[in-house]
Amino acid sequence: MNSKGTSVAVGVVAAVALALGTSPARAAQEDQVELEEVSVTGSRIRQAVGMDTPTPVTAISMTELQTMAPSSITEAMIQLPQFFNSQTAENFGSLANGFFASPGGGALNLRSIGTQRTLTLLDGRRMPAASIFGVPDINTFPDQLMARVETVTGGASAAYGTDAVSGVVNYILDTKFDGMKASAQFGQSDRGDGANQKYSLAVGHQLGEKTHLLFSAGHSKQSPINSTGNRDWYQSCGLVSSSAANAGSSQSNPLLIPACNLRSSVWSIDGVLNPKNAAAPGAAYVAALGEITFDPNGQAVAYNQGTAYSGNVQSGGSGEDLNDVLNVLLPGARRTNAFAYLDHDLTDDLNIYAQGIYSKQDLERRVLIGNFGGGGLPGLHPVTIYRDNAFLPASIASYMTTNNINALQLNRQLSPFDGTDGEQNQHSKTGAATLGFKSTLRTDGYFDGWALDGYFQYGTTNIDWEQKGSMRQDRAFLAVDAVRDPVTGTIRCRVSVVSGRVPDCVPLNIFGRGAPSAAALDWITGFDPGVSVTTNPWIASDQTYGAPYSYVGDEAKHRLTKLNQRVAEVTTSGTLFDGWAGPVQAAFGANYRRESVNQRVRAPQGNPAADPAFFPVWCNDTGAAATFGPQCTAAVLNRQISTGYRPAGAIGVRGVPQGVATNLVETQFSNVPFIRGAYDIKELFNETVFPLVKDAPFMKQLNLQAAVRWADYEGSGQIWSWKIGLDGQLTDELRLRGTYSRDVRAGNISDRFDRTGGAANVVDKKTAPAGGPPVNSSSTGYGITIVSGGNPEIRPEVGDTFTLGMVYQPDWLPGFDVSVDWLRVKLTDAIESFTVQQIVDQCYLSGDQDQCARITRDTSSGTDLIVFINQSKQNINKSMFDGIDFEMGYSRNINLLGGNERLGARVFGTYLMESSSTNFFGVKTDRTGSVPDQLFKKKANLVLSYSNGPFNWNLNGRYLSGGVTNIAWNQVPPTSTTGAIRWDAADNHTGGSMYWDTRLAYRLNVGGGEMELFANVQNLLDRDPPLVLTQGIGTQSVEGYDRIGRRYVAGVNLKF
Repeated sequence: MNSKGTSVAVGVVAAVALALGTSPARAAQEDQVELEEVSVTGSRIRQAVGMDTPTPVTAISMTELQTMAPSSITEAMIQLPQFFNSQTAENFGSLANGFFASPGGGALNLRSIGTQRTLTLLDGRRMPAASIFGVPDINTFPDQLMARVETVTGGASAAYGTDAVSGVVNYILDTKFDGMKASAQFGQSDRGDGANQKYSLAVGHQLGEKTHLLFSAGHSKQSPINSTGNRDWYQSCGLVSSSAANAGSSQSNPLLIPACNLRSSVWSIDGVLNPKNAAAPGAAYVAALGEITFDPNGQAVAYNQGTAYSGNVQSGGSGEDLNDVLNVLLPGARRTNAFAYLDHDLTDDLNIYAQGIYSKQDLERRVLIGNFGGGGLPGLHPVTIYRDNAFLPASIASYMTTNNINALQLNRQLSPFDGTDGEQNQHSKTGAATLGFKSTLRTDGYFDGWALDGYFQYGTTNIDWEQKGSMRQDRAFLAVDAVRDPVTGTIRCRVSVVSGRVPDCVPLNIFGRGAPSAAALDWITGFDPGVSVTTNPWIASDQTYGAPYSYVGDEAKHRLTKLNQRVAEVTTSGTLFDGWAGPVQAAFGANYRRESVNQRVRAPQGNPAADPAFFPVWCNDTGAAATFGPQCTAAVLNRQISTGYRPAGAIGVRGVPQGVATNLVETQFSNVPFIRGAYDIKELFNETVFPLVKDAPFMKQLNLQAAVRWADYEGSGQIWSWKIGLDGQLTDELRLRGTYSRDVRAGNISDRFDRTGGAANVVDKKTAPAGGPPVNSSSTGYGITIVSGGNPEIRPEVGDTFTLGMVYQPDWLPGFDVSVDWLRVKLTDAIESFTVQQIVDQCYLSGDQDQCARITRDTSSGTDLIVFINQSKQNINKSMFDGIDFEMGYSRNINLLGGNERLGARVFGTYLMESSSTNFFGVKTDRTGSVPDQLFKKKANLVLSYSNGPFNWNLNGRYLSGGVTNIAWNQVPPTSTTGAIRWDAADNHTGGSMYWDTRLAYRLNVGGGEMELFANVQNLLDRDPPLVLTQGIGTQSVEGYDRIGRRYVAGVNLKF
């Protein structure tokens, strides 16, 4: 952060604090009203407003959230400093392991402990998960009828059950609303992109004296931002290897130096023929020819190396940074929500209600497709170009013939310049229906006045994860190998010429941008539209084949996931007895929940069953690798032939990379399994508040809160969670609080059932019976079959949570309050997976019998080779989170300009002291302050408000501290014998940033109601994100920073 920005931020905060702190007392308070009993998040006991719990709870109104970010409640909530790495529409598909693992569009993450460890509730109730990761999408909640959001800092599993390890976020509905509200708003960025619009309507109406109806509906649309456009902060910068002598020996002579205008020297959208990194059999680099690329006419020209660096990176010259071609800053999004709530007073003490919620959401993200090779990027495979390729420029074909070169390697990226790009879309529908009651018992006995509440809820989510336009590897390499038909002279796919197979194959010209024909692109990205497919799917979660599954193909690959949730709960609370310091209150309850999943895949005909033992890309013809390319293993080739999938003998297939032929899927980057499963959770819980001290000289009030929950998780067994806390009101001004809790997170659908079959290479470490060297092994190992992912018997994670805090509300400054809370979470049995090799090593080198049980060997054939390893998830890691939260607020009437003026200020802050993980082997990694991980040590949010009659103005400031670019850089290497620092970068620090947002609003009386006109500007000063330079190509702009720039929203709110 630059000094100017820092001084402005500090100056504003200091001036406000000084002005407010020395102002006269606030004007007389409004007449007090009778206290009502409500449910406060963090406790199951109904309490009068104003009573406190030992667990820190931050409440923020919807009005405040709308001033922070008008686009959505998700974007508003993540402005608060205690949230790190939350899922939003902006990072949809980018914070997960590939698109098909994306959690969705709106999930909060307290202190980066994990979205799956932050429990999100709607009016105290769980909502259906938005994905297999078990977290609801808060964008589906009815923000039109939201009263406030309460955030519990610290564990709350004893009160609410699994997932509440880092805390609870509870969205509180205004179920008493009466009237009508409507709104419409429009916005876009300062660059003219990212257009958005949002509409909403909410109605509350009293039907007679005892019935009340609520209804709301909303629709929003966000246009995508698919490139950096004219955002000048993106300069294709990065860190490259220094060629200086003794690089890394000092800060002035580091291993890596900054450079801009970077691009690959071996890969481009025009194609690089004969790249320096060529490694395909029979297509090695030919130094005398040099690297070749292609001009707009498809003619071969020398590839300009620009300023070359090691690692196949260059500055300037030929090629381009692919991030500059397509770099999605904001995916497209459309949402439609509807909500209804009806309650009826059967008696004065019994209220019944029904609630329904529905949401339809579409998220769309463009991607580059057709990745042929590249500079060491994972999952990308180069193309082998043979000298008889019909599209090869004549000059290159002649050179190859003259010099007896059979083939050359080509690295190429298809792009929008070829008239094509891909889409990764998520279409979801979520619905939930709830029936419940709220009552107060009226008896002549002990339970008179106790509350008795209960509800049943059924929810479902249907998700269509759609992959469109991606490259079919079972077709692409056949299409690239284009030759002239010796009979007709036409250009055809070689496989069709040699054997007559695949007659619909369309030859693909990939020499230069724009060279591929539309027909060829359609063929290599075609997903069999209109073709009927029937398959016996491999159910990865059950390790068995399922019943026949039929569907009609279309233009995309689909992952169809259906999630069901059933929840039933009953709770009672009241006074146990009157103690010496006040009534002893308690709550008792029981909960039943069932979660289930059924996931199907609609894929092309290559491997629609997702069978881990099947390989859908035809193996090359057998023969010399220099002639036909790398050979499949005998097992793969024999399986293709024995099933009738590939004809035996020579059929004209060559040049298919081995990594493609041994892939389980025909579509690049999309190994998706069929899964199914369900599990039940049964719970009993109790919470009790014991007043210990009242009106003592040293303590006005001291309460002890204790809670306990027993849970039985199907497949995982029984576990207890508990909590104990103290809340002490020392004086009218000062309160201290603290808790210690045992919290749990049970495995979600993904942890339990999301299993994927595959293959791996392993080095066998089994020794001979009498000891000695390993048998059946080599340094390179051999191939085996594996299953990775879900484990139905995974145990719950366990968190020990400590909180300690204080609240100060001085009598000498009415309207002012400040709170400070410390939080520490120690997480054990964290769910993670060993690598396949780690399982083998732990078994045979460390004697870990649990890992040995995961290994299956071939004992029948006499080889004793490993044939299968179960790589499913285990409870093996630990984590530690340590931090401090700060909150300060002040509001008062003032008289500066005349009129009904009011000034308010609220400051939220978080100081992150530790965010570390320790693996099974005891290696601890602390990522605190890591900018790429968005684990900023200091975060703060300042909210200033001024109102004068119908006029309202808000100013919000958001601060992110600086941090380290790479936590592993500029350290003493473990192998060092001198203790000298290895200087990876001269500057391993990224500066902080301060963003300012503002909102202006004016209210008018219209037709017996009220109309508010408003305008909002986010990133008022148009602050660019800092350059977080990493090694390699392209500037990394961390998503925690504002990458879009200044943007505007204007709209109108109506209320009657």
